[in-house]
Amino acid sequence: MIVTSQAVVFHERYLALATEEHLDEEMKHANMNLVAVYCRAAEEQEADGLAEASVESYHQMMKAAKACQDVAQQGLANHRIGLAYQKGDEASKALGFHSEYLSLCKVDRDTVGEGEACCALAQCYQDLGDVAQVRVRPTFRRF
Repeated sequence: MIVTSQAVVFHERYLALATEEHLDEEMKHANMNLVAVYCRAAEEQEADGLAEASVESYHQMMKAAKACQDVAQQGLANHRIGLAYQKGDEASKALGFHSEYLSLCKVDRDTVGEGEACCALAQCYQDLGDVAQVRVRPTFRRF
C-alpha cells in the first residue's frame, strides 16, 4: 500500500504541473495514470477491509477517468462503488452507480458490462425487496 500511495502522490503532482502549464496531452496522460493507481489503491483498501477508503479511491478514479474521457474506466469505477455499497448493505445507494454503469456500457457498446450492470441492479432491487422494479433489459446485438 505504501508504494501505491507514493505513486498516487507523484501522479497527482504530475497532473498539477501539467495543469499549471496548460499541457493538455500531459494532463490526459497524468489522468490515465491516476485511473490505474486509484483503482489499485481501492483494490488494496478493499482487501484490507477499508470500505469507505476504497469508495473514495473509486470516486477519484471516476474523476480521473472523466478527465481523460475513458468511458470504460468511468463505468468500472461506478460498478465498483455500487458493489461496495451493496456489500455494506446499502443497496439504495448502489442503484445509482449501477444505473450509471449500465448507461456507460451502452455508450461504450460493452454488452458484457451491460449484463453485469443488469445483474447488479436486479440484486439491488432484490435486496430492497422490490423485484417488480427490475425492467432493465440488456441490448444484445446480433452479429
